[in-house]
Amino acid sequence: MSTGRTFRLAAHAEYCAGSGKCVSSAPHLFKLDEAGWVRVLDHEPPMDELDAARSAHDACPLGLIEVLDDDGHSLA
Repeated sequence: MSTGRTFRLAAHAEYCAGSGKCVSSAPHLFKLDEAGWVRVLDHEPPMDELDAARSAHDACPLGLIEVLDDDGHSLA
């Protein structure tokens, strides 16, 4: 159940290697575009998606996924 609070997701697609590990970890939050680069599907998901976002962050071999609070501090 969503609490109404959100966090922020960002991905540095310009450096993406296209491994797809973020998509495997959280397919409802990320996808790979036609070029094979990561795209964020929801930049402000509800807090109940935080564990999935952290899993995607941890899975990225290049560390390109950012999971941030409203003040820009890392939650991952």
